[in-house]
Amino acid sequence: MNSRKRRHSLTVQTMFDQTKGPYAQLNGTWFVKKIENEDVVFMQTQGKKFEEITPQCFEVTMQNSKTLPVEEIKKSLEKFKEATNAL
Repeated sequence: MNSRKRRHSLTVQTMFDQTKGPYAQLNGTWFVKKIENEDVVFMQTQGKKFEEITPQCFEVTMQNSKTLPVEEIKKSLEKFKEATNAL
C-alpha cells in the first residue's frame, strides 16, 4: 500500500482562482490556499508556479528561520484559518 501523499503544484491562474478555493498571501513568496477543505501552504518558486510546502517542512522553517518574519506569517495563517473555517 502506498502511503505517500501527493503534493500540489499550482499555476498562478489556479492559485488566484477563488472558485477553486480561497487563498491569502502570508508574506513575500508564502501563500495559503484551501484545497479539499485543507489549508495548504505554498511557496512561489518561480513567477508562474507555486509548490506545496509540507506541514513538517513549514514548521521546521518557521522554527529555524533567522530572516523570515515568522510571527507575521503565523498570524496571517491563523487569520486565514479563522476566516475560512466555515468553508
